[in-house]
Amino acid sequence: MLVAKLNAHVAFEDIPNAVAATALFRMGVWKRYGRDSTSCGALNALVANKRSPFLDDLRETFESEGRDRLDALRDNQRVNPLFRPLAAAIVSARLQARKLVLDLQDHAPAQSTYWIVLPCVTVNRHAQDTEIVCGIYAIDSRDGERKVTYSGLGDDAAVYRIEHADDRLTVTDDHVGITRSARDHRKMVQSFVPSLPHDTRDFLNARLNQACQDNQNNSDQRDHQVRRLLKRVLRIHAEVAPVAAAALVFIHGIAPIHHASTIHTLSDPKIAETRARLILDEVYDQIGDLDERTTERLLELLLHKSDS
Repeated sequence: MLVAKLNAHVAFEDIPNAVAATALFRMGVWKRYGRDSTSCGALNALVANKRSPFLDDLRETFESEGRDRLDALRDNQRVNPLFRPLAAAIVSARLQARKLVLDLQDHAPAQSTYWIVLPCVTVNRHAQDTEIVCGIYAIDSRDGERKVTYSGLGDDAAVYRIEHADDRLTVTDDHVGITRSARDHRKMVQSFVPSLPHDTRDFLNARLNQACQDNQNNSDQRDHQVRRLLKRVLRIHAEVAPVAAAALVFIHGIAPIHHASTIHTLSDPKIAETRARLILDEVYDQIGDLDERTTERLLELLLHKSDS
């Protein structure tokens, strides 16, 4: 058994001498060396819509699967501003844990393994820190199959019900108490990628056939021929039908699993081709490092010769 614990954190500070009409505490800000300091500073900057490279990476995670979770966090009608820092920390912990689970879904362990993945939020206080366990992922591969289940909070801050009473924080939503199977993102892609129109398919096949014919006239060793042809074929797909090609390489496990955070954007025609080409560019850059079997399998897929 392996246990992985992923933590976000949020500050909690009592407000001394607070009157009854005001909050008795504040979250997300506390005194450090006599001055107010945000905690977590990264999440505070993200919700405040500030820009920097690391915030852009975090923003991409919050917008994964085509969902704008930040919009809910910024809306005072959907998320109580008093609890906004805590809600942001919970969403972050959930999403970071999901990214790890995606990696584990693709990982082949050397021996029978049972993983427990815990998304948590540490509540930083002047007293002893406390912990909110947001959920539990269980990844069971002991019988040769990969079974992934989750129980706990969802990742939509708008539906969290947060209460503070007797110095205790309680967070619930409609997902709590329900155990469900984790989603298989590679299979999900098949549901929203449309088939190519006939004229596009005919044009693509003509380009691919010409590339194969040109490659046959070269006398290089077979491995060099395959890799050179694969590069040309991948470029043709990126030009003519990038969305279908990106979906294909992701479904068959050739595009890395970290693309699961953006693969769902292929359903949005406004950005689908741009995102798809980014995936194909990464696969293209890795062609030289692929083993011979994977190289030939990828070429067969892109030439529509595979029955898998």
